[in-house]
Amino acid sequence: MKAKESLLLFFAASLTACGIFDPGTDSVQLRVLNNSDHDFNNVVVNSVNLGDVVKYQFSDYEVLEKAYHYGAVSLDIDGKQFQIRPIDYVGETPLKNGHYTYMLSVDFEAGRLLLTFFKGNNVPGNRQPDNLTRIIETTTTYKATSGIECVDGSIAIAGTKLTEKRINPTVSQAVGTEVRYLPDAIIYVATNERLMAKADKAGNPIWLTPIESEINYYDDRTVIAESRDGGLIIAGSGEVQTDDQRYDMSGFVIKTDGLGNRQWLNIYGLGVSSRILSIQPSRAGGFILSGYQERSTWLLKIDESGNEEWQTRLSTEYHGESILENHDGFVVAGGRFGDTSETATSGLTKADIMGNEIWITKLENSLRSVIQASDGSFVVAGSADYSTGILLKLDPDGTLLWRRELPSGTRGFSVVQSLDGGFVVSGLMGESNTLFKTDSNGLFVWSKTLGSAAFNVHSVLNTVLATSDGNLLFIGSSATKIFLAKVDLQSEVLFISEIGK
Repeated sequence: MKAKESLLLFFAASLTACGIFDPGTDSVQLRVLNNSDHDFNNVVVNSVNLGDVVKYQFSDYEVLEKAYHYGAVSLDIDGKQFQIRPIDYVGETPLKNGHYTYMLSVDFEAGRLLLTFFKGNNVPGNRQPDNLTRIIETTTTYKATSGIECVDGSIAIAGTKLTEKRINPTVSQAVGTEVRYLPDAIIYVATNERLMAKADKAGNPIWLTPIESEINYYDDRTVIAESRDGGLIIAGSGEVQTDDQRYDMSGFVIKTDGLGNRQWLNIYGLGVSSRILSIQPSRAGGFILSGYQERSTWLLKIDESGNEEWQTRLSTEYHGESILENHDGFVVAGGRFGDTSETATSGLTKADIMGNEIWITKLENSLRSVIQASDGSFVVAGSADYSTGILLKLDPDGTLLWRRELPSGTRGFSVVQSLDGGFVVSGLMGESNTLFKTDSNGLFVWSKTLGSAAFNVHSVLNTVLATSDGNLLFIGSSATKIFLAKVDLQSEVLFISEIGK
């Protein structure tokens, strides 16, 4: 069965009528409303068991130590398990003391739960009057997650499209269930879908198209590469639904022609929690990909048709955020925020052409991008925390040569070497897209702010490319659109372009 590409996530802004919110409650108390025609068994929210909840009924309130406007939910219906599993709560604000309700609707055939969040303890159950308009406002946000310069000088971009609708009142989303009219509610319905886009060398949009696949949206990190025939390769991760089972996280690769028309799709790591974070064309043909599988750094080699040639899990536990190939193998960099122990799961690993480890260098907390410099060394960009961008240089054997910090309040995402031998890092300064230029020793030369990033800076990614004309291309996101900017080595902006309807 073909699963729907976009995953509906529900979250509420505010319920303002009298009696909706109880500020006097001295704890966070949450209950579940079964908004379906199925009985729920063994309902668990954020590890708290709320028991069984029959159709169209509420559970009792339970005290939660910490909760958010969405959460981890699991339950059983007739022996079949349904789950909502958030990736993380980074950047989210915990709920204040009060009463809250998770209304759960069910798409039984797709094996999917839909969660609607309410403040307060008054959730009416009347039918929606016919004369009320449901959709109040619709907004669309486009975000770039990776980009490349193609052989012909054009720019190819992978990203996501977020469509948000403010609705009042709301109705059940499960087919066959009764309509629930919520006169005091303002509900936000968010639909995510993956997309790809093409622009010419001057940044003018050529086309923008959704990425159609059987992979349900779960993770917005999508990476892109160009194939030898002029087509494009899109890789990422998501949920896979087979006839009898749902797999929460698997890797996928999609091949398209030069206009974004899909030619094939392959799935990797099915049944094992797998995430693809980086892709590069291989010198031997095909592509090398990195990410993580279970708790290990994962490397995957495929041919031009997407057939797996080999895969391996390294001994390191960090996320394989970036991979490069050199004359005798591969180098992968990665890491995670918050690990400052002696066994920090961050660093750089060298592997041979079959993925066998040669050396490992433990480094800092979040390494996002690795390149090989003209002198054979490796240069890595990332962040030591959420406000300290870093640039590192290592020799060909993995020995650290120097470490530089970017200006205060920054995060580093991507690095390239410029024609003058220096380095350029793309990242954030506060909430602004920024390029940072250094000399060949990593010493700061200039920074260039390129406008505000997307509304949620914790989910922002951006990329810098050294283009064939000797300049720098920034690919990222503005408030609601994909954002492109070309800058010369003296920080002068040559063009700025936005993509998104």
